[in-house]
Amino acid sequence: GLHLSWRESRSRTFAVVAVPLVESLLPAALALVLRGLVNATVDGAGTWSVETYGLMCFVLSCGLALTQSTQLYLTQSNTEALNHRIAVDIVAHAETLDFARFEQPDFQDMLRQVRRTPGHHAHEMVAKCVRSFALLLTVGSLLAILAAIEPRLLLFLLPLAVPYLWYRSWVARRRYEVQFAQNRSRRWIDYFTRHATNAEVLPEVRALDLVPFYLDQMGGRLRRIRSENLRSFRLEFGGTAAFNTLAVFFIHIALFAAADRAVDGDLTPGDIAVFAGAATGLRGSLDSFVAGMGSLRWHLAHLEALRAFFTLTPDRTVAYQPDADAPTVATAGPSVGAVAAAPPLVIRDLRFQYPAARYPVLDGLSLVVEQGETVGHVGRNGSGKSTIVKLVNGFYTPDAGRIEVGGVDLRE
Repeated sequence: GLHLSWRESRSRTFAVVAVPLVESLLPAALALVLRGLVNATVDGAGTWSVETYGLMCFVLSCGLALTQSTQLYLTQSNTEALNHRIAVDIVAHAETLDFARFEQPDFQDMLRQVRRTPGHHAHEMVAKCVRSFALLLTVGSLLAILAAIEPRLLLFLLPLAVPYLWYRSWVARRRYEVQFAQNRSRRWIDYFTRHATNAEVLPEVRALDLVPFYLDQMGGRLRRIRSENLRSFRLEFGGTAAFNTLAVFFIHIALFAAADRAVDGDLTPGDIAVFAGAATGLRGSLDSFVAGMGSLRWHLAHLEALRAFFTLTPDRTVAYQPDADAPTVATAGPSVGAVAAAPPLVIRDLRFQYPAARYPVLDGLSLVVEQGETVGHVGRNGSGKSTIVKLVNGFYTPDAGRIEVGGVDLRE
């Protein structure tokens, strides 16, 4: 993700990295300033005047709001640029792959996955990495404040965050696997929707009364997808609710302990105010950090699929088996007159079997199409009509036999 973003715009990528880091330091600075403001207001014990603390709070709050607005702009602009760049790269790489691969359902599932907002995942991969590091800075600064006031809170929250981190990462990976497995159903849903709403094929669809069939097929697939997604949502909700409830419980235990110390005179009112704010901020920061790590796992899975697509190379999975009885073609090739005199298209004893098929779709096919002749192919689905056209156009290589145009084998 960082490589893709850096290749597209170095200055924007630098801003994407720098702005969250600056923002991460502002909450702790704001908490310290608020502590000084409370102490200065209550007993005049602050280092500066109330007006100075108020101005500092205003400046820091404005800075926090500005960094958040800037991050939104950077996210939108960087995602848009990456979507355009990766879309072009996908088309350019697809052009290098053999045609046979595009007819494989697994490849179609992969292609649908990598085409779904790839720029968003590339940007979020960078943003989540930076945001996670920034949140670590925030958590570290807040922990330092809390440790100076009531260190026992750390004994509760930190052990709670470790299993929560593992759980959110597991849920994110599971969600991706579920979504990837849904690609085939979603492709069928797109197919049914397109045919039921496309003006070019709608007359035939309505004439054959296919819309009820489409609705039935779509309904079953959508119900299954919804059920699978709801299970993932419930898993995520359960873990988040459990962590936040326990975190709030432990924070209040520590807050009551700090209040007792304030009654005894060990802590000031400003200490209690900053402890309450920092503890709440720590819980939110820990939750955001763990959620960000889970989201990071989610975007990483998408980029792994994108990387797997770009590493694909042309692979002629259907091996050509030469026909020993076929006549040989001279190395120098036929003369212009011979090509002109020969029949334009000759198919001899053609045999072809798809890699995953149990039987050949064509076996022993011979056909001669004279110059200027029109030939129509009629047959049931799967009888090989489209396969003949693909073989003649060179999209596939036959297992046996020859295809000649003007007396020249297509393989020549």
